[in-house]
Amino acid sequence: MKHVVSYLIACAGLWFAGAAAAGELTLFNVELRTADEATLHNAAVAAGARLIKSSKGHRIYDASRIGLPGAQTLEVLFDEGRFVIAAYAFRHDPKANHELRRLLVAKYGDGKVALDDGRRLPVDMTQRFAECAPCKWDIEAPMELVYTDYAKNPRSTSFLDEWETRLSYVNQSLFTELQRRTAEAAKGSDRERARGLGSRF
Repeated sequence: MKHVVSYLIACAGLWFAGAAAAGELTLFNVELRTADEATLHNAAVAAGARLIKSSKGHRIYDASRIGLPGAQTLEVLFDEGRFVIAAYAFRHDPKANHELRRLLVAKYGDGKVALDDGRRLPVDMTQRFAECAPCKWDIEAPMELVYTDYAKNPRSTSFLDEWETRLSYVNQSLFTELQRRTAEAAKGSDRERARGLGSRF
């Protein structure tokens, strides 16, 4: 489980900042703030997702038949029955990404570029070569919707798949808490291993 969490934390590629209220975030018409695993799974499958792998609240789906331009996979993570994150990965195809951005603006309105210092600057995501690294929408906290172009692909095996486009639905407070617990567990594991190696180093 810790490897799954570490991967999703790495691939989220998010800078969190306070969000303004603008409505509930849904996926497959399921309200994510209160979603349960079975309901979201059934809705994803009904929309065309095909389950590839499942383990302790973590599911990976083939998303190529869902209908989103360039969608490859969808990963969903629940922690103790609570929704934490769902992340679409798209092939890095400029034409498909442009189409996806236009669809996002049509549904959610204009996104904003999220800066390291927490500020959000308006950006026209409908432009063919928009700078979106990452872009966010004003969704009711603690939920976040984040589009990232040129996201580093942590599962890359060659320079050909080094980058991917990502769309993430995140419960910010639960994500941050899980991130903290994962880091603490990793430190504890390292201490145990170091003690076990004793005087070897």
